[in-house]
Amino acid sequence: MPTALVQGIAPLPSFDDEAPDIIEIQYMPPGTQTITQEVAAKDGKKELVQIRIVVDEETAKFCEESRALIAAAANDGVADRPFFDFAHEDLAAAGEPLEYFWGGDDPEKGGIRCRVRWTPSARDAIRAGEWRRFSPMFHVDRPITVPADSEQPDTYRVAALGANQGGLVNRAAFRTIQPVAAAAPAREMPNPPAPATMTPPTPTEPNPLEAENLALKQQVADLTAKLAELTTEVECGRKQAAQAAVACAAKEGRIAPNPESLALWESRHAADPAGTTAILATLPPNPAFQTIVAAAAAKPSGADLLSQFNSLPREEQTKFFRQHRDALVAAREKR
Repeated sequence: MPTALVQGIAPLPSFDDEAPDIIEIQYMPPGTQTITQEVAAKDGKKELVQIRIVVDEETAKFCEESRALIAAAANDGVADRPFFDFAHEDLAAAGEPLEYFWGGDDPEKGGIRCRVRWTPSARDAIRAGEWRRFSPMFHVDRPITVPADSEQPDTYRVAALGANQGGLVNRAAFRTIQPVAAAAPAREMPNPPAPATMTPPTPTEPNPLEAENLALKQQVADLTAKLAELTTEVECGRKQAAQAAVACAAKEGRIAPNPESLALWESRHAADPAGTTAILATLPPNPAFQTIVAAAAAKPSGADLLSQFNSLPREEQTKFFRQHRDALVAAREKR
């Protein structure tokens, strides 16, 4: 399925003239939510279909990673700053998302929370009752589950955020979203049975069948050990393939190039190489991610810095060490 823009909606909390500039809203309610998505039909027009979206702590972390990377790229002048708009018109800014975080499973106080700074015009409009709902905006790609019943909607995860991450609206898609105005006890394990004892048999004449049986057992043990060795090699190969595919996707700007995101995608690729490769290929390149990867690639390694330090005259080494202290110390520790 091609990448599709998804909009879901929440009521806005009201606030008075004394409200702080930065407030907290529920960006998405917790759980698996059924919402309406806008997709391109075969005739080129837009159509609305229902899908399910998984909203959990992993989703919250992904949204915050994407927002932070886009904001960092905006600070470097290579991307637009994350913002909320009015009615998804992608024009005037209504506010700026400052942080996404997981609030827990409570339907009202939990879900994905967002600290947002509204613009003066948005604050006035919300106070006047002109806007009563908030709608998050994000992208999905391929479904993670497809029900056997074709009448039931497929289930997806958030695949990407753009600069425009939501807007003020008046119609709701996330029906349960809130206004913007125990671990089970450990089971006791039974005591293990006492090991059985066996009286050694009385030595008798050598039995050819017993010798053959022992040889067969040894062959089975050898084959089992070889199978374990081959299994380890296959797992190592899968891990290396996953690392290579994910590194390529990060270099192309298709996924966030941070350790948590890379580890998540590597785990998915190791479990389902073909499916994950297909999903990665459908994700749109993000210029902010590409800029971060390019900057990291251009940065000299610790080993390079250490070699450069050793080649400098002694009078220049002190200044060079102060500039690259952490990288030089780390490089020395690895040697």
